[in-house]
Order: sequence, then C-alpha cells, then structure tokens
Amino acid sequence: MTKKDFFRILIKLFGLYVLINFAFSIVNTISNLFIDSYGLGFFEVGIYLGMLILLFLLFVVLVFKADTIIRWLRLDQGFDDEYIQFEKFSPKNVVKLALILIAGLMIIENIEVLIGQLTLYIQVRDYGIGGENISKYATIIAVAEIVTAYFLIREQNWIFSILKLDNTEEIHFEHEEEEEN
Repeated sequence: MTKKDFFRILIKLFGLYVLINFAFSIVNTISNLFIDSYGLGFFEVGIYLGMLILLFLLFVVLVFKADTIIRWLRLDQGFDDEYIQFEKFSPKNVVKLALILIAGLMIIENIEVLIGQLTLYIQVRDYGIGGENISKYATIIAVAEIVTAYFLIREQNWIFSILKLDNTEEIHFEHEEEEEN
C-alpha cells in the first residue's frame, strides 16, 4: 500500500468520525435550541448553526477531498520508502483497526459522562442533593454514542462497503502487482 493510499484511508475514517460527532451535535443543538432555550438570542442560535455548518463542511472536505488534503499537507512526501509494508494487512484491516480506535475513543469519552450522570442521579435519589447538575440529555447522548461505538465495532464490514474502499481500482497495491509480474 502506498503512503498516499494509507493517508487517504485515515483521512476518510476521520471524516467518518466527524460525521458521527456531527449527528450527535445536531441532537444536542436541537435540545439546546428548542427544549432548553431559556431565551437564547439570535447570536447564540447563530453560533449553534455555525458550528453545525462547520462540522458538516469538515466532513465533506475530509471524505471527498482527501487527495487534496494529502497534496496540500504533503503527507506522502519525505518518506524513505514509497510503500508501507503491512504483511497480510489489507486496506480492510486498516479500516477495521481505525474503526476500533474510533469506537474506543467514543467509549472513553462518553463512559465518563455516563458514570458521572448516573452517580449524580443516585446522589439525588438517596440523599436529595446535587439535582441541578443532572442532565437527561447528556445521559442520553452518552448512551447513544456508546451504542454507536458498539455499532462501529460490530458492523465493520458494512461500513467498509459504504466507504467503497473494497474497490481495487480506488486502492490498489502497486507493490504487490509488481511482485506478481
């Protein structure tokens, strides 16, 4: 696999991570704007919408302009060897590893929030203190992201097919083809 192919896969997978965060940001923004609005002004609404637009644009750039990013940042230059030597490490395995890492990050980020919210809930239930800090939405979002992380791990083959990385024309192993000839 060439360095460019490797970075293309990583950038597209990071775009997938941004898309997942974008989806949860939409839910969080809707709850903040319409449910917990408390008289938000035009400026605050504009900030929320601006953040959503930036996240979506970041997703689009990462997924559809990966080659431009590689060229602009010169990610494929400055290496001693043109190829990454992964013995029996196909693009599918790279994607699987990246999905496991992304899911792991999502679980680590959200397990803390979930445990904190559940601890607060128990304190309120047993002692009647700390009720102002409980956020049903934070708990729901944390659970949803943990479930999504589980989905990322469980449905790797489906995600791989969506990313269309199994097309040998898009990612081909020039080094392996040279060895076969």
